[in-house]
Amino acid sequence: MKKITTFFIILSAFTFHAQVFVGKGDFKFQVGGNIQSNATGINVTTDFGIGENMSYGFSAI
Repeated sequence: MKKITTFFIILSAFTFHAQVFVGKGDFKFQVGGNIQSNATGINVTTDFGIGENMSYGFSAI
């Protein structure tokens, strides 16, 4: 049990690091699925870093 818990803690650390905003020149792209009833299905987003704490992005549903 201890090894499984350690594995998931390490895995979540990598997942959180993947979402970190770097700043100017940073680029993020995500594709997700929406599986609830009466939903559109696929959601695509992109985000561009233009400053240390500023970005702009687009989302298409």
